[in-house]
Amino acid sequence: MDSLEEIKTGRYFRLRGVEPISRLDPHLERYIPSARSTGILDIGCGLCDALSALKARGYERLKGIDISDEACEFGRKHGIDVEKISDIETYAQSATDRFDVIIISHVLEHLEKSSLISVLSSIRSRLLCDNGMVYIRVPNAMANTGCYWAYEDLTHTTMFTPGSIHFALRASGFSDIRFLDPKNLEFLSFSQRTFRRIFLKIYTLNRHFWNLVTNSWYYYGVKNVPEIFGFEIRVVARA
Repeated sequence: MDSLEEIKTGRYFRLRGVEPISRLDPHLERYIPSARSTGILDIGCGLCDALSALKARGYERLKGIDISDEACEFGRKHGIDVEKISDIETYAQSATDRFDVIIISHVLEHLEKSSLISVLSSIRSRLLCDNGMVYIRVPNAMANTGCYWAYEDLTHTTMFTPGSIHFALRASGFSDIRFLDPKNLEFLSFSQRTFRRIFLKIYTLNRHFWNLVTNSWYYYGVKNVPEIFGFEIRVVARA
């Protein structure tokens, strides 16, 4: 019987029912330089959704790393440079290349909390070019779905709020930390944005009211950290 660690490196995507899709997150698309020589590293690239889309657009310097045999096999089959690693920090310590953009999409929640700052620090100091950018997506513990994503995937070990991912990035030496589209409005039509703003305002007021009644609260100690109630947090930061 395979252990959970063995499943993560072997049959994870099949067991989760993940299908490959060539897709670039539109939030990320706005931040990637237009030069096709831009160096882009996808950490935990999975089935190469982003890298496949970037390759189709003509980007030349692409690399993915993953602990999964499935991911590496898929990438190589489709002409994408994907390297199998044992862990991110070990890879960073021996890496010789640096990258302008590093994608870390739904990866950090799989790491132990005790290693998170060290891993992010290694990414910043050993893999990222000067003034390079990291683009991070993680499930959101502040979402309407609450702790659902902590348990939906058995390989998740750490959950984040906007405040905790901001803390982790600052503690790792990152600066210019920006949350992207916290209200999830950017790619909606005018009518959709209008309705969502109205109902989101009602939802937020209701949530704050019951926080007051139950003597619950959110931490507002750091400026420029928004409330985010969608299922994921998207953030960019620079070295």
